[in-house]
Amino acid sequence: MCWKNSALIILSLMAAELSAADIYRCQTENGNWLFTDGQCNNAVGQIVNLLPLVTFGKLQPANLSNTEQRALVDLDERIAASRDIRLKQYKRTSRRIRKYNETKRQNCTRAQRDRAKIRDKRSHGYKVSEARGLALQIRNLERIIKADCR
Repeated sequence: MCWKNSALIILSLMAAELSAADIYRCQTENGNWLFTDGQCNNAVGQIVNLLPLVTFGKLQPANLSNTEQRALVDLDERIAASRDIRLKQYKRTSRRIRKYNETKRQNCTRAQRDRAKIRDKRSHGYKVSEARGLALQIRNLERIIKADCR
């Protein structure tokens, strides 16, 4: 058992060493810095060494200027703000869907109850003048039930 644990630890360390990525800092034509995982197309650029298993949110290369570090922080803040906006939109949409489904359920229940009342009235007798109105009500309630009771 001990050998298995040691082998697992050694293999995970080897995998971590192999997974270290090279990030290149390249300068574009207009003088801005661009971070890529491929080599730069122009002569102006350098490799930024990162430790393995570092997430993007924790990316802090040592050889960056203050403006470049601020650009990375700004990018991280924009990504976080975008994530918050999407989460709010998801919650708002989910709330609307739940409200819509609750309304459909209430419409279904009400239509089934009203249809049962009309059928009961038809089976126990009604005036001839009410026949057309009751048939129309049944037809409308059947449409509601077909749409909302699934």
